[in-house]
Order: sequence, then structure tokens, then C-alpha cells
Amino acid sequence: MINVFINRKVVNTAWGGGNKIVQGFFKFGKQCGMNVSNVLDENTDIALIINPHYDNQTQMPGINEILNYKYRHNKNLKIINRINEKNLGRIPQENRFDHVYIEMSKYCDGNIFVSNWLKKYYFDKDWHSKNNIVIHNGVDKEIFKNYKIKLSDKNNKINIITHHWSNNIGKGFKYYEAIEKMCEENPEKFTFTYMGRHRNNFKTAKVIGPFHGKKIGEELSKYDLYISASQYESGPNHVLEALACGLPVIIIDKSGGGIEMVKTQDNFFKDEKDLIDKILNTKYSTEIAYKTKGMKEFVREYCNYFKKVING
Repeated sequence: MINVFINRKVVNTAWGGGNKIVQGFFKFGKQCGMNVSNVLDENTDIALIINPHYDNQTQMPGINEILNYKYRHNKNLKIINRINEKNLGRIPQENRFDHVYIEMSKYCDGNIFVSNWLKKYYFDKDWHSKNNIVIHNGVDKEIFKNYKIKLSDKNNKINIITHHWSNNIGKGFKYYEAIEKMCEENPEKFTFTYMGRHRNNFKTAKVIGPFHGKKIGEELSKYDLYISASQYESGPNHVLEALACGLPVIIIDKSGGGIEMVKTQDNFFKDEKDLIDKILNTKYSTEIAYKTKGMKEFVREYCNYFKKVING
């Protein structure tokens, strides 16, 4: 068994994608050959950094504290950085990820990028580490699956949905408001539901959630079409969850890592007019071209990489 420390604790409420990854490690770690904990000690083989910063609320260490522990108490400790953030696309623009990750690349034994797009983003900068890998996120398929209960069986409409746990403007609210308007003009053909936190600008769209656990998958699975207008996403879990529930996804061409998951050119849109045209005239593919991996498979891929790092 590999002893793995993760520097973030599980939050048992509606939270972002990083929390779902941490939940996955604790749920499937032992089955994949790992003892996973939030305790860093002299028996720890791998320290997996989910967030580079010290967490005041949970007192979980960041990169500085972990490096200090390694040099003082456990020189054999291998430090792996899971890279899921960048400055690009945050509104307002922030400056707390790029320089930190680039500096960390000097000291980490390995780096896991959540998409090829994100890897290229950092490799185009002054990246130092040579030990890098791309592992797309996985989803818990006990939660995210096709439950085969469809709203369209009752209302005979194309029911559209999206979901975000952040209300940052970069999530694409102007596009969702355009879909709301389209539905107002075509009430006999379409409905639009927004799940999650939002900016209080919706007038007629159905707004629900945010939800936690199985309720998310059950709700997503009811719909016929998913829209992702969120820009410059590193490796968007919301897209993976929709795909795992069997929904075709139309995605903005500035999505970032999400493009690797949707793949189909017919399902990329460039602006509001293009998006509405695709929906109104069914100019998109309903084929699911990307096979979403389960969380257990995802955790096993991490474990295999940890072994390679340990064995040099």
C-alpha cells in the first residue's frame, strides 16, 4: 500500500469539482492500493497537493509547509502537484496561480495536469519540471449516469440545462440569458433550467439547486441537451458529469480543457447567435464522442503514476 496524504479535507455539501476528486480518493483509494489520509507523517510516501495555499479554516498545509516538513522529517517524501487552475479567464483577473505553480515546478517530484490544454498553457511559460502527465478527471458513476427518466416524455420539448456552483461572470451567464430569451420566444419547443449559484438575472428560466450527491445526477439525466458557456476551464467537471448522464453537450469554443471532452466540431459555438442557431435548427450532434471515466478508474491512474514517481 502507498501512503498518500491529501492537503484538502472532504466537504459534505454542494461544492466544486476539486472536492469531488478528494471524495473519490477517500472512497476508492484502498481499492486502488493506497492508504489515503489528511495526516502528514514520517510514513507518508506521497503528498498530493490539491491547492498550493495553506487553508486557515482546516489548517491543511500548502506547498511551503509540506516542503518544510519534507526537509525536516521525511526526506523520502514525494510531492505531486495536481494542477487545475490558471489565471486566464478569471473575472476579475486574479494573479494567484500562474507564478505559484511555475515556482512549485522546481520543487515537485511530479505534476498532474487535468487537460492537455492546461499543460500547454503552462508549458508556454517558464515551466521547470520534466516529470509531467495529463489525467482527465473522472466522475462517480454511482451518481452520474442515465437514470432514464426524461422530462420530454411528458412535455414533448427539448429540455436544456446547465449547472455551475460558482456565479463568476466567466461561467457564461450572458449565453444562458440568451437561451432563456429563446425559450420565451419558443415556449412550445424548449425549456431551460439553471442548476446552481447564479447572478439573479434570470426572469423565466427554472432555477434549482445547488444540489449535493445523487440529486445532481438524477436531475441532469432528466434533460435532453446540456450547454457549457464557461470560458477557459482547466478540466470542467460539469461537462464530464453531463456526458456521463448521457446528455449531448454544446460547448463554447473558448472552453479550454472542455473541448477535449466534447470533441465534436458541430457542438462548438463561438457567440450567442451561433449558439441559438445550433439549438433552434438542431445543428449539433447527439453522439457522445468522449467516454467519461469512472472515479475508481481515475483514482487508479493516479496511483499508477504515484508508483512511477516513487520508483524513479
